[in-house]
Amino acid sequence: MSEETRTISDLVNAISEEMTRLDYKPTVLKQYHIVWNKLCKRAGARPANDFDMEFGMEFLDEAMRAHPKHLNENSKHRWIKAIYTLADFKRTGILSLRREKRGFVFSELTISAFQQFTAHQSAIGLSETYIRDTCLYLERFSKYLEQQCLENITGLDARHVEGFINALAIYELPTIYHTICVLRRALRYLYGQGIITTDLNTVVPKLRYCKKAKIPSAYSKDEIERMVNSIDRGNPRGKRDYALILLAARLGLRASDIANLTFSSFKWDRNLIEVAQQKTGEPVTLPLLNDVGEPLLTTSAMRGRNRTCRLCS
Repeated sequence: MSEETRTISDLVNAISEEMTRLDYKPTVLKQYHIVWNKLCKRAGARPANDFDMEFGMEFLDEAMRAHPKHLNENSKHRWIKAIYTLADFKRTGILSLRREKRGFVFSELTISAFQQFTAHQSAIGLSETYIRDTCLYLERFSKYLEQQCLENITGLDARHVEGFINALAIYELPTIYHTICVLRRALRYLYGQGIITTDLNTVVPKLRYCKKAKIPSAYSKDEIERMVNSIDRGNPRGKRDYALILLAARLGLRASDIANLTFSSFKWDRNLIEVAQQKTGEPVTLPLLNDVGEPLLTTSAMRGRNRTCRLCS
């Protein structure tokens, strides 16, 4: 461990830099940092040499008990893996637990043709991730052709293509769609290169597939105003819902943070809201705007100003 790695926070910074250098996915880093940020907050300025698996597991036990929501088995596994990875990095100085990307195996009869096709995909600038997906679908096609006892790729005909497509019925629709797209491009390429003598691209059926509409990550100002104005504020429940929507729309609070607010979170004398963010554990202070504060005061009055009562209950 280098001289620069003096505290547990320094250790976390060091492993983060190494994971970034090795092109770990941002989503993986984000999941690890949920745990590591809590660890750094608890450890403070403690030296990195104090951290080991025993220290980490004691921290995890406390953190899981204090977590406001029940963690499922997958979440628990991710939390434990984050601590185990950090301990292993501290011990060895490398990320030895990273799983190597597996290679794809094509049968002898298809290996030359399919490797030539994937090399072409790389040459025209397609991403590594896209090419890996392509190899996965071609590997399945290769295994199918091997099972059909095809002796040479030049003997490929419509029966083989149709049989493989029928065999895709065990997969979900998105997988079938992407496999068919790759198959069509591969067959077109093989025919264009003279590797096969028949244009089997025309045998592949066209499949209609539309991705489900995604929930928008952001709303326009007009959409927010329509949402706010649609709430019926003529009853106590409507007044409460109006207050909750304004907390999200005006201040950008996450749903989890709004759900954990109590009336003591509101500092009326200073026009501030103080809350510890559930996602990061970091405290944040926000201005208590007039259009947010007024409906909250109404809700507070209806609840008898019980300072320990949650706003959403």
